[in-house]
Amino acid sequence: MIAGMQDYYRRRAPIYDASMGYDQPEVLRQHEQVIEYIVARVAKRTVLEIACGPGFWTQFLMRSAAEITATDFNEETLVEARKKNLAANVKLQQADAYTLPDFERAFDACFAGDWFCHVPIAKRRDFLDGLHARLRPGAVVIFCDQLPREGSRGDAEGAEGDNVQTRTLADGGSYAVIKNFPGREEFERLLLRYTTEVKVVEFPESRRYVVEYHLDK
Repeated sequence: MIAGMQDYYRRRAPIYDASMGYDQPEVLRQHEQVIEYIVARVAKRTVLEIACGPGFWTQFLMRSAAEITATDFNEETLVEARKKNLAANVKLQQADAYTLPDFERAFDACFAGDWFCHVPIAKRRDFLDGLHARLRPGAVVIFCDQLPREGSRGDAEGAEGDNVQTRTLADGGSYAVIKNFPGREEFERLLLRYTTEVKVVEFPESRRYVVEYHLDK
């Protein structure tokens, strides 16, 4: 299923921003609070961004971050990201989030927007262990995802309990996409083995939530 999701986002890359409404001023206004919150948390930090896609979040992170290495599995999405006016402190790099390469440095921050919801439940710990190995002790980790709404629960349940949605593109292609909606208690059960505190903040206006924690030193 992971390969199918990667292909889905590869094909969706040219229309991703428009499909999310990111080209509409009123949608951007709805996201102002969550953007400001995230930008403040990465200020003056070296950031590893996971699944950056066409760079929507990257263009805001670069306002305050010292440096950003923004990664994505698909080169097609990075092509779209390069069309944005990204600053000199941003490096785009193709990388698989499940087998991250050895970077030139350890990072003191990580951000992933609309990513953790797609990680299969069975692969969460493997993903986190691999991610944390690329971060410094005390690094801040931030996941931003969508709050559920009517119809979000999908069409089926995966073998490991994943919520699975059916997505269709304009070319007629149909894809099974994992879209989980873990709650505060689920995040705490998963993350408190890495940290002493898990913070979850909801932003109803943008229909998003942010999970934030610091790696144990």
